Amino acid sequence: MSKNYTGRVVLILVVLLFALLGFDWLPGWLHLCGKGSAGGIFTWEKLTDSNLPLARRFNLKPGIDIAGGTKLLYEITVPTGGFVSRSNNTLAEEMAVLLKRRVDPDSVRNLVWRPQGDTRLEIQIPRSPDSERAVKARALLLTAQEELQATNVRSFDVIHAIEQMQGEARQKRLAELAEGSDERVKLFADMAADYDALQQSKKDFDRAVQEKNQPLRDRSAGIIAEKDLHYTDLKKQLDTLNLSDVQLQSTLDNPNPAARQQLLEGLRARAASYPRRLKAINDYAQAWGESKTLKNVIDDATELKRLLRGSGVLEFHIVIDDYRSPEAGAMVERLKQHGDTPAAGIRPQAGDTMRWYLVDRPAEFTGHQTMDFNGKSYGLAYTDREPGKAIVHSAAAAAWSLEKASAATANGQRMVLFSFDPQGSSLFGDLTEANKGRPLGIVLDDKLISAPKINERINSSGQITGQFSEADINYLVNTLNAGSLPAQLANDPISEQTISPSFGADNLRAALMACGIGLVVVCVFLVGYYYLTGLVAFIAVVMNLLIILGILAIFNATFTLPAIAGIVLTVGTAIDANVLVFERLREEQHHGLSLKMSLRNAFDRARSAIIDSNVTTIITSAVLYALGSEEVKGFGLTLLIGIF
Repeated sequence: MSKNYTGRVVLILVVLLFALLGFDWLPGWLHLCGKGSAGGIFTWEKLTDSNLPLARRFNLKPGIDIAGGTKLLYEITVPTGGFVSRSNNTLAEEMAVLLKRRVDPDSVRNLVWRPQGDTRLEIQIPRSPDSERAVKARALLLTAQEELQATNVRSFDVIHAIEQMQGEARQKRLAELAEGSDERVKLFADMAADYDALQQSKKDFDRAVQEKNQPLRDRSAGIIAEKDLHYTDLKKQLDTLNLSDVQLQSTLDNPNPAARQQLLEGLRARAASYPRRLKAINDYAQAWGESKTLKNVIDDATELKRLLRGSGVLEFHIVIDDYRSPEAGAMVERLKQHGDTPAAGIRPQAGDTMRWYLVDRPAEFTGHQTMDFNGKSYGLAYTDREPGKAIVHSAAAAAWSLEKASAATANGQRMVLFSFDPQGSSLFGDLTEANKGRPLGIVLDDKLISAPKINERINSSGQITGQFSEADINYLVNTLNAGSLPAQLANDPISEQTISPSFGADNLRAALMACGIGLVVVCVFLVGYYYLTGLVAFIAVVMNLLIILGILAIFNATFTLPAIAGIVLTVGTAIDANVLVFERLREEQHHGLSLKMSLRNAFDRARSAIIDSNVTTIITSAVLYALGSEEVKGFGLTLLIGIF
């Protein structure tokens, strides 16, 4: 074989190998694309309960028409004064980009974003093989969390049993609360003994007072002070008996494997005498590990709706804790006057320097002054009309933004850390300097989510603390990093359509059957009419299909039914080119030329017709890909890859 042929064969093999690297069933060391998380691998093993006999696994993202899933159509609320684009995109396109940055910043969730004109946005949630696993994993994690919390003891129950019960009734109740834990049994016994001694000393003191026995009175007073102090210390130790899911998660979140294992073993050792707690720790660790691998899976539309809420507008307002001032009193009276319709009392009015904000988590604002109406809590805070009392986004104020937001855990408490750009640092520093000792309200989308006390000037960074779940922390981080939106989605989608996985599996089966029948017909035609050269051409067609699938996998493209249609059409265009070449080859051989010369002439004379037909198809495919919907894009993309 000549060197020229060797180069061509090597080129063919290199291109084929490059495409095959995208497939999930090759050995791990061959993969260019990691297996990643949910949505990255398309597995057809369990699309339905009948377990379809399609065991091939490709690194492809299935479209909703194949895997099933949900379509959500949202109306976009155009801001007052019209939409001013921050780019050359339409409002819906810009909203899609920013919401994707918030909901799926790493592009691992296999969501499809389809703008519908300027004021509507369709979001598709294709069902992935990990969806059912994610539902089960999160249910197991919730069960494990509840079981872990059930092993905790309330201080009130213990103190009530010790101080309000006597004799066997007290011992029985304390034994129930101890649940066999040696640590609890010892602490409860010490508390009971101290409390009894304290009460006896109080009786001795009262008797000494009545008998005017000064030595006994002084001795009893000393014992009372000592026992009271010791009993108070023991009551504080009750909290150390408990283990919250936040504490356990902070241990499991430790990035150092050795430190994580050491901390986990410490918790297990401490719970060695408490079998229920030990089992709860092990179950939670196992459920948490499984859930962690599926954290990027959106298993239903409810979770996505929660992630899409709000505009992502972050502001800072000094919270008012004292309602005795005339301005605060007027705001309170206004709210009370509209008790039946609190929205009217909450609505800001011209000239207001204060405003009511909905408290996102009322349980965390027990130390702050709030007003409750219709089951909701509202906090009062200054607006930007009061100089030096707020940092907001407005046309009249200097532009500022966050540079970064990230999650952190300290002392068993989750928090969100954020940092400002230079302008934001200057504004934040001035605000905190002028309001030391006052609560700083952190407001996201007009909801008061936190109000930490300002102890000192803070310039470039801050933190949001509270009893947040991991899902809440991820929402806050992604929302803050994505920035504010130019408009807002409606609270609920105007339409929601669900496609069952069985229906998608039927679509896939029918499409693959059509593709397979087409290949069989092509093979029979080529081999039966052109013999050996037809077999060579068919092998080339199969290689072409593998290259298309491989490239789709490498670039993480969505695999849809229109994409399969594009593949089938590619087979037709490839056969069209082969027919042109082979018919020319027969003509040249009829003229008495050798096989080598006939092949050369056949390819040379058919090339112009092949190029003309393919160029027109390329132009059509490019237009479809550039201007078409998501389904049409899939058709155009696969056709373009096949033609090239």
